Amino acid sequence: MNKTQLVSSSMITLLLSMTLSQSVFAYGGGARQVVCKKPEVKVLSPQPQKGALAVAPGSEFVFEVSSDAKQKAISMSAKDIDIPAQISTMNNGKLKVSGNLPEALVDGYASVALTAPSESGKCNGQAKILVQIQ
Repeated sequence: MNKTQLVSSSMITLLLSMTLSQSVFAYGGGARQVVCKKPEVKVLSPQPQKGALAVAPGSEFVFEVSSDAKQKAISMSAKDIDIPAQISTMNNGKLKVSGNLPEALVDGYASVALTAPSESGKCNGQAKILVQIQ
């Protein structure tokens, strides 16, 4: 094979590979990234502060969750103990999620956490508050 034939063969191979790759992407063969919008979650009460917040046993916690959360899948917990959550819709369309510290937690530190899955269930919005139960 001479130099002209080698260059010609390489050009044909390159053109063929470019044509095939373009046709694959034209039919949806390209990689797609799934994007999930996490629901917004913030602590309303008690007001978070730097470090642990001193609270009494059985204290109530209130979170605000954006309306794009899957309401029936919202969960609250403290020290791996589920907290029954009461959920209502606020005037602004967001969700108000409230619950009380479990009776078993009477002394020490705990992290009260709320998890709010997106409607698609692909990602979660979360908020935590560190408390010292006294």
